[in-house]
Amino acid sequence: MLPYPLRHGLIVLLVSSILVVISYTNVDKPLVYWAYHQHLREVNGLNYLSYFPNIFNVFALLAYPILLLRFFYKRFNVNDSNCLYIANSIAIAHFLKSLLKALFGRTWPVTWKCNNLSLIQDQVYTLHWFQGGVINDAFPSGHMATTVAAMAALAIAYPKLRVMAGLICSLVAIGLIALYYHYCSDVIAGALLGYLTAYYAAYFSKIKLLNYQKVSPVST
Repeated sequence: MLPYPLRHGLIVLLVSSILVVISYTNVDKPLVYWAYHQHLREVNGLNYLSYFPNIFNVFALLAYPILLLRFFYKRFNVNDSNCLYIANSIAIAHFLKSLLKALFGRTWPVTWKCNNLSLIQDQVYTLHWFQGGVINDAFPSGHMATTVAAMAALAIAYPKLRVMAGLICSLVAIGLIALYYHYCSDVIAGALLGYLTAYYAAYFSKIKLLNYQKVSPVST
């Protein structure tokens, strides 16, 4: 039998892949058209939901030099180790999403940079395999990948914050879809990438996966 971490990851990958296919074939276009015709971008405050990922990226950038200094001055503790784990999860997810965007080369829901072809303006809804770039890199959602990587890592390191982490992930997903920055399948794939990144970063970092293994809580 496969070890539990590998089985867990494969199950999550399988379920999420099915949801992505269902969304791609049945949900993405109707949902974007609905959000567009409801003028959701005009709803006050909704745009703020898409700002969380920027905060997480800044956290990762600041965390590394600060943690390096704390390690140098021998003040590195458990919380510093957890912060390093969260920052690593964010950085790895950011790197992997860039590779996947280049692989899938998906067009965007709306034209918003470099005059890209889109569903709303040009009725273009397709994948340009191995041709990802500025104008074809909607899949997966990097914002969602970053958010879930950060929040899943936070929930693993500090289980008491799981509810807050889940709420933030949900709000970001709502913002990205409602403002039609991304298709629903982009968001699902981004969430999958972020979660698996945090999960396996914890596994290889020897951080206890208290939420998924029957072990006694111990200091990391």
